[in-house]
Amino acid sequence: MISDLRNKLDDEIEGHGGVSGRLCVPCADLKFGPFPEDNEHLTKLSKKMVNGVEVCCGSSPNQTSAILGLVVEKKKNVSCAKAMIQGQERLQAENNSTQKSHGQVAAHLLIGPQTPVSGQAAVRNWLTVDPVAHIRGVQLRNDRIRVNNSGLYYLYSQVYFLSLYFGGNSPGATTLYHYVYRYNVIYPNGGEELLLKSVRTQCWERNKEYDDYTSFTGGVFRLNVGDEIYVKVSNISQVSQDPKATFFGMFKLG
Repeated sequence: MISDLRNKLDDEIEGHGGVSGRLCVPCADLKFGPFPEDNEHLTKLSKKMVNGVEVCCGSSPNQTSAILGLVVEKKKNVSCAKAMIQGQERLQAENNSTQKSHGQVAAHLLIGPQTPVSGQAAVRNWLTVDPVAHIRGVQLRNDRIRVNNSGLYYLYSQVYFLSLYFGGNSPGATTLYHYVYRYNVIYPNGGEELLLKSVRTQCWERNKEYDDYTSFTGGVFRLNVGDEIYVKVSNISQVSQDPKATFFGMFKLG
């Protein structure tokens, strides 16, 4: 689909006289992370939809130059990420480092205060300072757990959804979504890949004072060095900030 889109965009540029035409690139190809602050550079570009895909266009010489620079930088990042993965795979094969690191990589993070935002959003401000919280052998960077060593990992996440209805007036049933993603520049679709998904539908009742639901999801995945793991929800304002009820973690299996 993306290759067909790029061909379509190339035809559009040629049809406008090559250099004089607008340079357009799928916005996903210009992303440098999964969170809004990672991609503030995209706000300066013109955008349109082509075949259901958001496309970033240069409508001026400065914007066109910026897009070309971003494309080059993204390719460099992809090359570096792939080289890092390949280098570690060779090192593990030579030194059997998988066995040496077994049981030494783990994290358990607790939710901290959140900033309410509308729509799907990432859970931010994970806490590591608590008697039961810990992180070892991986890094917490920009609210994402960054993998330092390729291998098999068990990932898990629990979210406690809590909604209070003052006056007992419920707005009706809604669906609660809970996701675990990974980001790495080497992956398609802007580098984001969905790993786990949990869905709960609230029970509808006209008169009630609150809703509370617990969503837990987990699974075993082969992760690459440089992968960044994070949690998203459908509505952050419905997530309880009880640190013992909303948490996120992982440990290395091999």
